[in-house]
Amino acid sequence: MSIYLYGLLPTNQLEDSPFYEVKGIDQDQTSFEIVEKVTAVFCYLREEEFAESVLKEKMDNPKWVHKHAVHHHETIVTYSKNYLFLPSKFCTVYSSIEKLREDLSKEQLNILSLFEQLKEKEEWNVKMYYDKTKFFKVLERHSKVIQNMRDELKVLSPGKQFFMKKKQGQLLENEAQSELRLISQSLENTLVNSTVYNKTRVNWSRNATGRNVDMIYNSTSLILKDGRKKFELLIKEFTQKYEDRGIIVEITGPWPFYHFASLDSKIT
Repeated sequence: MSIYLYGLLPTNQLEDSPFYEVKGIDQDQTSFEIVEKVTAVFCYLREEEFAESVLKEKMDNPKWVHKHAVHHHETIVTYSKNYLFLPSKFCTVYSSIEKLREDLSKEQLNILSLFEQLKEKEEWNVKMYYDKTKFFKVLERHSKVIQNMRDELKVLSPGKQFFMKKKQGQLLENEAQSELRLISQSLENTLVNSTVYNKTRVNWSRNATGRNVDMIYNSTSLILKDGRKKFELLIKEFTQKYEDRGIIVEITGPWPFYHFASLDSKIT
């Protein structure tokens, strides 16, 4: 009988927090399987709903994917509140409990190593945006190059002014991009020096964020649980340093270990 895997937790944590069932992705409640020092959280599946051939077709249906991805995330969040929980990827399906046990036995040492690396830590997302209009206004006010070009414009003919203004706009754009790179690098250096680990990620488009400002930096940080207040204060201080220029830094968390739970992850 096929099973749907939600994730893994250290078996010894069940001593302090006994396992509790929640609604599974199919009709059954969640269950657990102990394989030595690693415990898997899963639910059984109906073959007619989650057979490999059926699943491939359903993964092409956005509504189906969204509904079940939300369930997957909510279930992982539920267990992450009480355990050191390593979430599996969405729609991780095993053909049998025996196959799962086999894989867990094979990867036991790697999983235990990952548990140790993530113990007493949290995953947080850091995103930085900029308000283009505000940023350019401040930059234009303080740019010596632009100021000099403005002085030159006063003595030029209308025709030459047109080309000079065009050049001025391009110079301002180049200067802005250079400055934004420096600010992004400054944030990254801050995170690298103040977190256990920091992973830079691809910036999202406005369509993805639903905002009218551009994202210029995106990363996920692994921090110490008892260092959360220090981390939040650090981000607050960085934001205050640049907010008058239209820079916005936002952090969200703690999240399940989506970016650090892979057995391929190298944290140290």
